[in-house]
Amino acid sequence: MSKKRTLLLSVPAFLLFLLLAFPFAYWQFSPESGLDILVWEKEAYSGRKTHPLEWLFLYRKDHVTGNRTIREGDPNMILFSGDFSFSSINEAIEEADRMKRAALESVYAFWDGSVADEAASPALRSRIEQFLQVDFSGWTLKYDTDEGPSLVFISLTGERVTLQGGTHFNGFAPSVFWEGNEVSVKTYLPVYRTTESTSSEVSVDLHLTEAGEDLLRSRGIPTEIPLIMEHRSPLGKAGFSAISFSLLEGLPGSHRVAGRLFYKAELALFSNNLSELYWRIFLPWLDSRSRSLGEDRGSPHLREEPVRFVLDQAGFRKVDPKGGDSSFYLQGVNLGPAVPGRWFTQFPEDEHLYYRWFTQMKEMNLNTVRIYTLLPPSFYRAFELFNQNHQEDPLYLIQEIWPEEHPPGENYLDSAYDAAYREEIRLNVDALHGRAQVAPRTGRAWGEYTADISPWLLAWLVGRELEPDEVLTTNALNPDSIYRGKWLSAPEGPATEAWLASACDLTVAYERENYGSSRPVGIVSWPILDRLSHPVEWIDPALEGRSPANDKAVVDIERILVEDASFGGFFGGYHIYPNYPDFMNNQSSYASYTDQEGTFRYGGYLQEFMASHTKYPAIIAEYGISTSAATAHLNPDGYHHGGLTEEIQGQGIIRMDQAARREGFSGTLIFEWIDEWAKKTWTTEPFMIPYDRQALWQNALDPEQNYGIMAMEGISRRGENSSLDTEGKTLMTAWGSESHLYLEIPDSPFTEGAGKILIGLDSYNPMEGLRQFPGIPEPAVPTGIESLVELSLKEDSARILNISSYSIAEKSFRSRSGDDQEFVPLTYLVNRGYVTEKGETVPPGYTDWSRLHRGAFPQNYYSVFRQEKGITIRIPWTLLNVSDPSSAMVLDDPGPIGRIPERDGIRTARSREILIYSLALSDEGSLLGTIPAGFAETGDALSFVWEPWDVPVYRQREKDSVALLGEYFSRVSP
Repeated sequence: MSKKRTLLLSVPAFLLFLLLAFPFAYWQFSPESGLDILVWEKEAYSGRKTHPLEWLFLYRKDHVTGNRTIREGDPNMILFSGDFSFSSINEAIEEADRMKRAALESVYAFWDGSVADEAASPALRSRIEQFLQVDFSGWTLKYDTDEGPSLVFISLTGERVTLQGGTHFNGFAPSVFWEGNEVSVKTYLPVYRTTESTSSEVSVDLHLTEAGEDLLRSRGIPTEIPLIMEHRSPLGKAGFSAISFSLLEGLPGSHRVAGRLFYKAELALFSNNLSELYWRIFLPWLDSRSRSLGEDRGSPHLREEPVRFVLDQAGFRKVDPKGGDSSFYLQGVNLGPAVPGRWFTQFPEDEHLYYRWFTQMKEMNLNTVRIYTLLPPSFYRAFELFNQNHQEDPLYLIQEIWPEEHPPGENYLDSAYDAAYREEIRLNVDALHGRAQVAPRTGRAWGEYTADISPWLLAWLVGRELEPDEVLTTNALNPDSIYRGKWLSAPEGPATEAWLASACDLTVAYERENYGSSRPVGIVSWPILDRLSHPVEWIDPALEGRSPANDKAVVDIERILVEDASFGGFFGGYHIYPNYPDFMNNQSSYASYTDQEGTFRYGGYLQEFMASHTKYPAIIAEYGISTSAATAHLNPDGYHHGGLTEEIQGQGIIRMDQAARREGFSGTLIFEWIDEWAKKTWTTEPFMIPYDRQALWQNALDPEQNYGIMAMEGISRRGENSSLDTEGKTLMTAWGSESHLYLEIPDSPFTEGAGKILIGLDSYNPMEGLRQFPGIPEPAVPTGIESLVELSLKEDSARILNISSYSIAEKSFRSRSGDDQEFVPLTYLVNRGYVTEKGETVPPGYTDWSRLHRGAFPQNYYSVFRQEKGITIRIPWTLLNVSDPSSAMVLDDPGPIGRIPERDGIRTARSREILIYSLALSDEGSLLGTIPAGFAETGDALSFVWEPWDVPVYRQREKDSVALLGEYFSRVSP
């Protein structure tokens, strides 16, 4: 071959080489981009050379850090994917918050659908949904063409809803659009809902007809389905994909090729639907979103000179440096942040959660939040940012400085105890001024405190609800104790008041000396320690001449003197409720107090209290109403300790606030913001076993767990099972949540013509219990039942009974068989009877826990909900003698137990399942039908099979009281 011919042949080859090499060379010499990207992936995907989420940024020459390594400095974007555990997802969320740049710009966090796919636990999915403010509907969509085009929705419980092409939609596969590209969605698609703070960046068009929309709405399925969502808040933005692009089959391929993104997005053909969605929709959206990150940067917040609060005899005054001096009524709420599954010292680290809470408080027209102890740095960072964004109408903080409970020897002046508390005071002052580095410590918050929230710190509260015996012991052990300070003194003692005066004086002095600022300071107390005499509290003969527990000690604020009021002033913060102590109910003088609604003993106490509280202003630092299903203490005006609706909660709080304003208090703080499952009441504590798992479930009967104006309610459907007739129709369904056993009875031939429905429950031992329904000798029940639900359709009432050998009311805790027992109501002693100092007899008070109130869920007060399509009954776990539903434990103690024991004092056993039998009776009492038919075989019984948990699934909901309170506070706002 000649040289000329060889040359001619080599030219095209060379040109072809140049053409093929050009994209690679062009990419090599293209400039680098300026974004810092962190890919945080878990083990399931860490073996890939190029992760599908990082391909775009490598292609653009951004700086990418992977393999879950947190480098020094803060990235612009974090990409989360993989199989996270519950603890690791919390770690990831907290890390995302940590990397937020203080008030100037935020890290953008994108979460791939793999972190919350169907393999994720309900608790993990719930945690992610709370953070991102999205809501998984429980349904998954699949486009199917096997028997004609259809849209098939499948629920987590296996239920299917099918939309037919041509009838419910146009027959084409669902599609998505982005910047001119349209892609069909033929892969499985989890169906999410967005919330008020979340937008759908890329939506799925189902091509629905009106009939299709109606069908989906009737089943509670969204008609608009987001594919990519974005949550926006002042703390930053976060994106979330319903589909997991991390599961892309095969590698995305080399990123070192210029023009490859354009080719894939605009020209390439795909056989894999997920790949097509990845290249044509997801990557172009991610490219556009990430390039706009620099535009999201805010400007520094300018802090103006803060307002200052001072006290005069009338109360708080707000002094504005711009000019102006006005009275300020504290209109606030107490925040105990123990979310479900956590104890009081396990504080949330989620800044987004705190920020949402602050926003909701302001939406209710509240101006103050009080916290009981130092919280983690994330709380104060969120508080600072919130107020920087709401400088015209900020939220103010009252910070309590909490002394430990149970001082050694019940002596507050024990040297080690007092020294530890004084150190806690200094630490709190430093932390709230943003200058504290706290090492890890047990039971207390710690971390690096850099947020200076002092401009919005309204006041300090020193101390806690002191116990009468501690007060008496401290005074007796230190008879000569007095205190003389620069700001506050207790020159005549006694020891408890001297200790409080010294703590308050240290708080003022330390803040003045180190930060040049100060604010009002107050002490915490409650009616048990008031200055008044309550002879109706005397109990005979058990006291044998001793003072009664609720009137035997005094902490007198007027024994504390203000030496120099220039720090802002001194006040008292009191926890005052309408149902306890008993003198609130029984002191006859209080019954003469009336308001626009009639007799109001609570107002009578407030009037007498303020008449004795003449030297300093006072606030009601706690007051509220519980919305539990049961009552733990009765009040003659109807404001019991629990057992009230959410509407009564709102109305009662308003009425108490009106009385406080009328009697001269300087503010009121509602107890409390959220329901805290970690709390307990004397009526329920003995039956929550093991106690160390109590925070994992909500006791709907417990008043202390239901004081929040924001409900924290379990939403799982564990152990769901249904009973069917021979035609496959559902007769009854059972499932469990973190608070109740649910029984759903749809309208069917079983309920047709029924006047009463009886439901028997065998909770743990099939060999024991009664084997027939009361008054119904046949058919016999194949296993023994311990509990009976009576549902009267005619009288529209319901109640639950337990056999006498297995009843809290009878103090008998082991099921047994035998015809010598019967089903008995749960009548419970809640008010102790006694004889007063004057010889007057106060009778005991009882309440009926058996009654199941009828009304709309999800209020805990209600247990029976009738709809057109059937009846739903839910039973609080304690009424079934379940001691811990999270570990399937029930009470099982042979006794005898003469009185209710202390915590963890009753033996328990593990339950495998709850067997459920039901029968329908006519108005005349004749048998109409049974579930299962004839009770023939044990295996035919409807069963709830336990599915234990270690992490609860829950949601936050505004109680019905919130709207009432928000409207009221808008009218009375200072």
